[in-house]
Amino acid sequence: MSLRTVLEQAGLAASVIELRFDGADRGKPDGVDEEMAFARALPLAKALDPDTLLAYELNGAPLPPEHGGPVRLVVPDWYGMASVKWLIRIVALEQPFDGYFQTTSYVLERRGAADPRRAKEPLQAMLVKSLITSPAAGDQVSLERQHLLGVAWSGAGAIVKVEVSVEGEGEWQSAELLGEALPHTWRQWRWEWKPAHSGRHALRVRATDEQGNTQPDVPEWNRLGYANNAIQLVMVEVSRSVG
Repeated sequence: MSLRTVLEQAGLAASVIELRFDGADRGKPDGVDEEMAFARALPLAKALDPDTLLAYELNGAPLPPEHGGPVRLVVPDWYGMASVKWLIRIVALEQPFDGYFQTTSYVLERRGAADPRRAKEPLQAMLVKSLITSPAAGDQVSLERQHLLGVAWSGAGAIVKVEVSVEGEGEWQSAELLGEALPHTWRQWRWEWKPAHSGRHALRVRATDEQGNTQPDVPEWNRLGYANNAIQLVMVEVSRSVG
């Protein structure tokens, strides 16, 4: 069910700027003396996005507890902490939420940010990223022609390009994007590879989304290490005979 439908039926006041979502799970984070419930907030615009959901079913069956049932929030394109599990309460706010999991944990805290507003902000949309799923790190592969396979995604829009390098700092080659570009989903890719020689190879992959965002060699620093979308490197051994 779209969260927007519920909020429209509730009739939000014009002064509301955020919605707070409280989960049933509780605990003591490291360094905190008192037990607290998990809670996160969404800006009003994201809460009213038709694709932001209250999920109570999975594949036609009631949503199981291990997936956040009986009801959980699903926030497309954002990191998973935004999709609050075991949802028990939604609260309309007229001021920004300052709870622990909004301002202390799950935040991007940057040193020397040119824009003060970026010095400390809640973790939100996923950065563009890609992975090699085959071969895996440490695999021994044949000297024969084969496919590299993987996935790519971004919270800012569709993936428009995936590139592969098979010689460490070597030239980037365009991979083939597979299937249809669907909203809020990852995109599979493949690239045909004929190793030029046996021995160790450093495989790298990077993705670009429709907003022009491309994975960096080194991620932007933040104190808690979130949103690491650096280019992946996978080391494999190419052999004339495998098995």
